Amino acid sequence: MKNKVRLVSACAVSALMFLSACGAADKTAESAAAPAAEEKAETAEENEVAVNPELHYETELFSVDLPESWDGLWMAQEYNQEAQEYDGYSSGARYDTNFYCKECYENYEGSGFVVGVELTEDPPISIEYIGGDCVGIMTNDETGEKLYVSLGYPTDVQFDPETQEVYMKMYDDRAYLMDTIVPADGWALERMTYTEVMSDVERSFDGVVISADDSKVSFLNNDEINTVTFDVSENEELKSVEMGHIYTVKYTGVIMNNDPDEFALVSLENADANYDYNIDAAVLAAKISSAVEAKDMDALSEFCQYPVTVDDMVISSADDFKAMKFEDVFSDELERFVKNVRLTDLPSGSDEISLSILPEYSHILMQKNGGEWKIAGFYNIPTDF
Repeated sequence: MKNKVRLVSACAVSALMFLSACGAADKTAESAAAPAAEEKAETAEENEVAVNPELHYETELFSVDLPESWDGLWMAQEYNQEAQEYDGYSSGARYDTNFYCKECYENYEGSGFVVGVELTEDPPISIEYIGGDCVGIMTNDETGEKLYVSLGYPTDVQFDPETQEVYMKMYDDRAYLMDTIVPADGWALERMTYTEVMSDVERSFDGVVISADDSKVSFLNNDEINTVTFDVSENEELKSVEMGHIYTVKYTGVIMNNDPDEFALVSLENADANYDYNIDAAVLAAKISSAVEAKDMDALSEFCQYPVTVDDMVISSADDFKAMKFEDVFSDELERFVKNVRLTDLPSGSDEISLSILPEYSHILMQKNGGEWKIAGFYNIPTDF
């Protein structure tokens, strides 16, 4: 099934069903014919969805019933790709069946994508980045094969003003397919959430330690710039980490929500040697990032050298600084720019650093005086774009 593409429209299904009744159907006709399997009807009944024999699609790996609202409006495209290796990167085989709004597709080939049923040898991690829904895992005991099953959705506009209404009629019912997918003979489908599917999938990220105490350690993910917090009581190796230093963290599960119930630490290893960055400055920047995330003015006051500048104001003491509201110091832009800094980008060999993803605009000015890094100023400079 190497890079095979097959197109089927709603009208073709009716024609193929007629041919099948006359005994003249080929493989494509058989895959589009109305279902007779009791398993399909029972699954639909359990999920309280109505089976319409004319709204049914089959591939070599699964079959699916389509919503009533799609009647006469849809077409399907199958795209099968074998496992690949290139430039040190490998990807497993995948079998995609994409459903389109027929009118949109005919107006402009390739448009009108509504939903795709995606069967992949690799875990469906694209759900974290571009969205989608996890259906579960299909297994074949005879061959030992395992495929992850998910639904993929469009990431951009798929219609024009003339076809918007008919497209949205299909799009609004796209999730219907979640409940009507049934594996082909020889395969079994275990329905699972994305977190359940990823619970035994090992991945890694490089993260800078931004807070650490006897109970928790938090890393700023250097790839996605999100905070990931682990419980020290469950991971003794975390007691040895150092603030501002970067580690390669191996884990299972899903870290994007920073929910400790959704991931587990596998191992960690210091990765400072892989980066050329200002570790001393990163120690302060890590503390700042953690304090800004918590909107903790008391903590921020401890990081300042006084007097400290806040835009056009000069704050003479820690007490005066703590008396200010967080919103008096941080615009939304400054807060966002500081929280999203990749700490491994802090230049080494410098005694002054503007902490921001856009240093020429809103930033926190950090300076090294007497061998110690401190905050010298907070500057809210609006972007001009």
